[in-house]
Amino acid sequence: MKIILAAVMLYAGNSFATRYAVIFKDVQNFNQLHSQWVLNDVGGLKKTFASPFSDYQIQASLVHVQTMVISTSRPHWNTGSGFPSTVVVEKEYFHPAPELFRNESLTPHEFSSAWKFLSTSGRAKSQTFAAAGVPWGVAAVRAPEAWALGDKGLGSRVMVLDTGIDQFHPAIEGQMEEMKDFVGDGNTPYPAADHLGHGTHVSGIILGRELSSGFSGVAPLSMLLIGRVCSENGCSSIHVTEGINWAIEKKVDVLNLSLGSDVQTSVEKEALARAEAAGVIVVAASGNGGKNSVGFPAAFPGVLAVGAIDLNFKRASFSQWGPELAVVAPGVEIRSSVPKGTGCRAEARLSTSSSSEEVVSATCFLGSSFQKDLQKEIIPAGFGKPNEFSGQDFTGHFALINRGEISFTEKVSNALAAHVAGVILVNNQPGLLTGGATDDGSLLSIPVIMLEQVVGEKIEAQLAQGKQSVSIKIQTSADDYSSFSGTSMACPHVSGTMALIRSAKKSISPEQARNILKSTATPLNPSEESGAGLINAEKAVAKALEIR
Repeated sequence: MKIILAAVMLYAGNSFATRYAVIFKDVQNFNQLHSQWVLNDVGGLKKTFASPFSDYQIQASLVHVQTMVISTSRPHWNTGSGFPSTVVVEKEYFHPAPELFRNESLTPHEFSSAWKFLSTSGRAKSQTFAAAGVPWGVAAVRAPEAWALGDKGLGSRVMVLDTGIDQFHPAIEGQMEEMKDFVGDGNTPYPAADHLGHGTHVSGIILGRELSSGFSGVAPLSMLLIGRVCSENGCSSIHVTEGINWAIEKKVDVLNLSLGSDVQTSVEKEALARAEAAGVIVVAASGNGGKNSVGFPAAFPGVLAVGAIDLNFKRASFSQWGPELAVVAPGVEIRSSVPKGTGCRAEARLSTSSSSEEVVSATCFLGSSFQKDLQKEIIPAGFGKPNEFSGQDFTGHFALINRGEISFTEKVSNALAAHVAGVILVNNQPGLLTGGATDDGSLLSIPVIMLEQVVGEKIEAQLAQGKQSVSIKIQTSADDYSSFSGTSMACPHVSGTMALIRSAKKSISPEQARNILKSTATPLNPSEESGAGLINAEKAVAKALEIR
């Protein structure tokens, strides 16, 4: 019997309990105990019964993956006692929780799971992308061209196991079929509500509705089933398995797993094998550790592992790769839905004492206070270190701070100590990005925005002349969309494409779908870091339609 030791203690009733997944290899043994468990259902409570579960609570029986979930308050459990030799007993494991933002002081190699994703923003560098407002990733995988061949995903159903969903988001609400909470922590205002933003962002990439702004997901007519399997405390292997069991029960076309870690669990591996056998196409993120090793569950057999590329169609620095990597998709600066009002938008107008206002591109940092037409003069503050605020009075002015050397939150903290009216960050490379202005997600009393490198250099040159003052008028407001980066964002581009394939040809098996996607991908160099290459939804759907 295989036993994996990685105990996680959960609070159950008046005592701490350890949960176990018991995986049955023999269907007869499972069915016998499952029937016994059902017969012992009294008033909705599953009662304990004789060996092999004597003195233990059975919490759930997952029919489609032949697994039972049990708990015990005993500190030490002799798992070898009373179990048939055809079972695998595994303690519950938690993959790391998603983290919304990373400060620039952290390197890509400090990412350890497919969960963690950067917050970035900016405009696609390629001018080949069509309508304004269309996310660059949707255009890059040629989803609009694929729509002309089919029905934009109509009839396909995608399940996302993640942090939940904002069911009332304008990009999502028309696509919702069903949602379910597996965490069971009393989440409000409804059990599957998304307080981390990850699940809502991923779902929007897959099947966000076509809006007048130009925004759309890859398969905008597909339907969404969302399973909340993760919270701030992490993502339980048991919750994920319950979600996979639900995916099989609901006979979904595609299962998106933008989650994981470097730890593999038997219960997830066995459940995903059963999902494959049931006809569910499973897509998972390769991981954000920037190393030559694909994480789990992406590396499991039958799972399509997805890496990320940037706007230059190169492997994103954080994207993990390895022999299990199947394809890559856009994963940098991906704009999508977030729970309403949790995003932040910035507008900026630059002026000098001798010139009129000039509109400049800007992004807003979360934690920034919302301001309307706040105009102040700019004083340069180098990299925002404490000594760079000494010798000048920054009170009531905007501090112009270059990116680099110390983290964003340190820069902001130092600026606050100097009593600034706001922080204007300047990127040290082309484009824009954003992040968290505070470490704890709290709201500041001042606005924090970023300007492009060329604009910052222009301001510094004007100030260096000493002949005129430079001011900026900014407006920051809440938004329903944000741009993030990570293999978590690449993965749903592939899930959306799989939804288009299943919409075009429902009878395609998971293996056929994987082969189609890989055979129609555009090769990239180096190939060992990009699998078969960048997915091409147009070619994939066309090839699917050729199957008789």
